[in-house]
Amino acid sequence: MLRRRYIIAVAAVSLIIGTAGLWYLRLAGGDAVLKRTVGGWSSSTWLWMTIYWPIEAAVMLLYVFGYRPLPLLFTTAIFAVTALCAPRFAVVIYGIFLGLSLLSVRGLRWPPVRISVFLAVLAVLWFPLKVISGSVWAGDDVSTIAHKAVSYTEGSVAEGGGGDLQFTDQAGMVMTLVDEHGHYFYGSTLLPLLVSPIPRVWWPEKPALNQYMYEIQNQDKPIAQLGMISTLVGEGYANGGYPGAVLFPMLAAWCYGRAYFAAMQRPHNSVGLRR
Repeated sequence: MLRRRYIIAVAAVSLIIGTAGLWYLRLAGGDAVLKRTVGGWSSSTWLWMTIYWPIEAAVMLLYVFGYRPLPLLFTTAIFAVTALCAPRFAVVIYGIFLGLSLLSVRGLRWPPVRISVFLAVLAVLWFPLKVISGSVWAGDDVSTIAHKAVSYTEGSVAEGGGGDLQFTDQAGMVMTLVDEHGHYFYGSTLLPLLVSPIPRVWWPEKPALNQYMYEIQNQDKPIAQLGMISTLVGEGYANGGYPGAVLFPMLAAWCYGRAYFAAMQRPHNSVGLRR
């Protein structure tokens, strides 16, 4: 079972180091200094992951002490700063975690209306969040930020949009490139996960997490350089054709479901649920 003093200690360390990392790497522009002092480590995930530590500390404290007004206000402020300083996925991941922890605290199976509205707003904001944060850093006024956000969401990649809504197009492009590549990967697309903790400074040739996309891309469709996604359907197809496109998402859903129900059946303050 969780011991509060351990959680408080971990959260305190995370908050101190994370605030320093957030300030030095994003707000104060210290990354330029790091390139001169630590070389290749300046771009290492092992260093940059510290910008997520403040939000981790905030959600840990909420998980243990409940959703009281002052901690909730603090967490909201941390969420806002993280949204402007970190990649979009951090806001979504920790937002979902907050929703799940609230269900656990209150013993609910479905989120109440307020949390549902919060998650819906979070989902809507996720799409233009990249351009919103960039526009804020550029010093744009509110109307300009809103215009850029709408344009980014509605426009295609060719029109300067993000293409975030073109899931089927991206999956279809991956499937086409796999056909042109001439063979499937039979599960090897997941192998880079096994070596991802190794710092790239120690292993410069370490495979990227989307290594297979580098192998199948071509000059006309540089999907890896563009940061395109394959979706579960596309990656399933890359691993086993049409059977893989059907079975891969089903397997992922089954694993997530088993993990969710195994966790939610445990007491709220158990280590298993917290993980």
